[in-house]
This record gives sequence, C-alpha cells and structure tokens, in this order.
Amino acid sequence: MHSLTAEAEALRREIDELSGQIEEIPALDKQIAELAPQEQKLTKVSAEANEKKKKLDAISANIAASAVGGGAIERFHQSVSRWLSSLSSLSSAPPTIEPWPEAAGDDPLAKCRASVERARDYLDKAIQELKTAVSEAELHLRTSQDSKLSIENHARQLRKEIETLQEGAGAIVRQGQQLRERKAQLDSLKTLLAERRKALNTLVAQRNVALDRLDSIREQRFSARNAVATELTETLGPRIRVNVSRAGQFEAYAAAIADALRGSGLRYNELSPTIAACVSPRELLEAADTNDFDLIAEATGIKKDRAVRALAQLRDRDLGALATVTVEDTVALQLLDGTDYKGIAELSTGQRCAVVLPLVLRQTERVLIVDQPEDHIDNAFITDTLIASVLARGPDSQIIFSTHNANIPVLGNADWVIQLGSDGRRGFPVLASNLDDPPVVNSITTVMEGGADAFKRRATFYSRHDKS
Repeated sequence: MHSLTAEAEALRREIDELSGQIEEIPALDKQIAELAPQEQKLTKVSAEANEKKKKLDAISANIAASAVGGGAIERFHQSVSRWLSSLSSLSSAPPTIEPWPEAAGDDPLAKCRASVERARDYLDKAIQELKTAVSEAELHLRTSQDSKLSIENHARQLRKEIETLQEGAGAIVRQGQQLRERKAQLDSLKTLLAERRKALNTLVAQRNVALDRLDSIREQRFSARNAVATELTETLGPRIRVNVSRAGQFEAYAAAIADALRGSGLRYNELSPTIAACVSPRELLEAADTNDFDLIAEATGIKKDRAVRALAQLRDRDLGALATVTVEDTVALQLLDGTDYKGIAELSTGQRCAVVLPLVLRQTERVLIVDQPEDHIDNAFITDTLIASVLARGPDSQIIFSTHNANIPVLGNADWVIQLGSDGRRGFPVLASNLDDPPVVNSITTVMEGGADAFKRRATFYSRHDKS
C-alpha cells in the first residue's frame, strides 16, 4: 500500500510538471501564426533569399528533431543513472555473514552462502551493465549535442547571409526557428504524458484493489465482533447489553493527521479530530489524490480555504501510511440500572464487576477460577444473570467457584462440590462429591443456608409476605 501510494504520488507530480509544460503549446501556436505573415514577406524579397530561407527551414526542422532526440536521450540517462545509484548503494552495503563455527560440524548454510555470493555477482554484473548503458547514453548525448551545435552553426551562417540580403530578416527567422523548436519539444512530451497517465491509472487501480481487500477484512472483523456482542446481549440481557460501533476509536488516526498537518500553519490539534471523526482514511486519501476539498469541507463543516490548505499539506506527506492507519471498533458495555442503561465509566466498582464477570464466564475455551463473586454482586444479579451465564457454557467448559453463596452451586447445577475446612493454619477438604449426594446436600443446607430450620423459617417468611 505504501509503495503503491508513493509511486502514484511521484507519477502525479511528473504528470503535473508535464501538463504545465504542454500548456505552453497554444501560446506558441498563436505566436507562430502571428509571425507567419512576416515570414511570408521574406520569400518575396528575392529569389536568393527565398532559396536560403528554404534551406534554413529544413535545417530548423533538423534542429527541432535533434532537440527532441536529445531530450529523450537525456531523460533515459537521468532515469538509468538514478537506478544505478540506488543499486550501487545497495551493493556497497552487503550483509555481514559470519563463518560457520568449526565446532558445530558441517555447515548447513553452504548452499545458502553460495546463493548469496551468486546474488552478489549478479548484482555486480547488473551494475556493470547499467554503467555501460549510462556511458553509451552519455556518448549518444554528446554526439546529439555536437550534431545540434553543428546544425545550429550552419543555420546561424544562413541567417547572417539572409540578413545581408534583407535587413531585419534574421530576427524574424531566428524567432520562428526558436518557436518551432520549442513546440516540437513540447509535442514530443504528449506521448510521454499519456504513458504516465496510463501508468498512474494502473497504480491507482492496484491500490484500490488493496484498499477493497483491507475494507473487506475490517468489515468481516466488525461483523464477527457484532455477532459476539449480539450473542452476549441475548444471553446476558436485559441486565447487560453489549454494543459494537464501527471504527469508533479514531485517536491514532487523528494523531496521524495532526502529525501530517504539523508545520502547515493550521490549528492541526483542533482540525485533526474533526477530520478523523468525519472522513475515513480511504476517503481522505482519495480526496487528497483528486484535490477534492469540497468533500472535506462538506463532511467536516470547515471553510473551503482551510480544506484546500489541509489537502495541499497532506499531498506532500506519506498518504499510504495515513490510509492504512488502524481505526478500531468501539465496544460499549452497559448495565441496566433502574430503567436506564449506563456505560461502564458511570458504574460503581460493584456494578462494573456485575458487567465484567458474566463476560469473563463466556471464555469457554479455558478453565476459569472465580473467587467469591458474591463479595461484589448481589443475590438478585447472581440468580438472574450470573447463573444464566454459567448455564449457557457448553458441557466441555469448566469453572471452579470459591463461594459461600448456595445459589451458585445449586442453581448453577454444579457437577462436583468440595467442602473445605481449616485448622487455622491450612485448609483441607471435608468432603467431595456430586451435588445430589446427601452429605453434599446437608453441607450446603447447614453451612451455606444456615441450617434446615433457618431455611424453613425463611420460606415461611416469604410465603407469608407473598403478595402474588
């Protein structure tokens, strides 16, 4: 993504430069047209001047052709020279490979070392080939320049002869030659411009494929999270609700924008969160590519001049890094408090435990040990929500509870119950059996419920005050 964006930006700058040069052509055509009547008069002055003018026109055409060829050679020379410089820098810093220690026996990297040596030889040969190409290009460039100089000297002599025959004609002829030479050079850039635009379209298409794939991954991740949140809400509701918001954590994205806008003169610490909240990384990248400041202004509500300045600054930065910055989804955990749902930040410590514990119990792929959950949550929550979370776990999951609350083993349908005793220094098991074993039932009734008599008295109390 980074390399595609960097290549596209380099091509875009070259296209802008070529387009700026080609924009001169209409003005040159106008000057040539305005000069044509004066050039036509020269042909009528004398047969000799007319003949020399024809020769000069032919030479001017050769000069223009020579200039076009020279420009192509020079661009080739510059392009290959840059590549040669990059490869030379790479070759001058080969990897340091330590010899295989004799004490370790036979060297298993022998073939690998040979491959590295061959790669180094290939690189050296490639550098030598490029040096040859650069040298030959320099030779062709000098030859082209010498040829052009010779032709220009001939043209200069003809102009002097024409000036002798016709005072003032030299300036007109020279101006016409210069205008046509410049126009020929610019016309030759049209093909190059078309090639660069085609290459840019290809790069943008490749980058769009990569961005589509990234968007698809992010959408799949959000859908998976949302499915988990929905399942948790259905299992633990109505007391607990879990919501997922797409790309809600944009702090890192806003920081990346602020860093890119630093030095622009804009109040980037104020502007970057606004852009991050309203414009996705991909939208920002595409807006910068096309200079679509209207999109930025409309999405964020900022003035157009600020949007123009912001995009101008961003175009000079690493847009590939900005487009791929991670914008995570936001997960909201809420607890029903009375008639209203409250977010985790608004809850007390006990209420937060009431939210988090059932979610932790959904971790079915590992053994969980929970120590006295009743210390932080009330019996109503244990019976309504915690037990529902326990029973929703699969048969292959395991939880170990340490508790004094009878609701957890009884309503949670414990598979195995262990009663612990203590001599003041250490704990030890008093009994261990399944939930329906009479000793276990007696232990729960006596230790957790306060005895059968206390349990019966509470039942009588509840029955007496039952308003249903």
